[in-house]
Amino acid sequence: MEPYVIRGGREGYERLKVLARANWPGTSELLNRVGLRPGMHCLDVGCGGGDVTLELSRLIGADGHVIGIDMDELQLELAGEYARDRGLANIEFRAANVNVWSEPDTYDLVYCRLLLEHLREPVDLLRRMWLAVRPGGAIVVEDGDFEGLFCHPPNDGYAFWADSYRRVVRQRGGDPTLGRKLYAYFLEAGIPSPSVQLL
Repeated sequence: MEPYVIRGGREGYERLKVLARANWPGTSELLNRVGLRPGMHCLDVGCGGGDVTLELSRLIGADGHVIGIDMDELQLELAGEYARDRGLANIEFRAANVNVWSEPDTYDLVYCRLLLEHLREPVDLLRRMWLAVRPGGAIVVEDGDFEGLFCHPPNDGYAFWADSYRRVVRQRGGDPTLGRKLYAYFLEAGIPSPSVQLL
């Protein structure tokens, strides 16, 4: 597995909670568009601190089931503790390497956010995600294009962060402009009739 560009563990867990709150309106809209409903079986690939996994748990209800997989075992432990403290029985967190994970024909919805940009072989993961979707199910991917970062008025600290992030992602084998390529990657992975929405 490629080393993750941003710190994980407890600090990463807290950072991802802030990011999840900021991104939830767009994520919620996407999940509504694909017809997420009670009783579905879902997978959150690269779930981090489990914020989207927890929201999926709420939306699919007690008759559904959601699994979050990630490589950061401390974040998974914190997410599992959060779910147990709230008595959520329809949720599970597992440690997994997304570069070798495979579960064909298992889920009604397979989801990931801001993961593919970090991978050397994103199309390979997309293929396996699509294979994991049962007939009639859906795949939902959110990713970014970090060439579009800007700050007004200009700020030296922000400019340094934006440039450094893009360079480090590239050095580690990822692609900070992956978002603009998702449509083509879906087709390359054999996923029919992809739809793209800018958020």
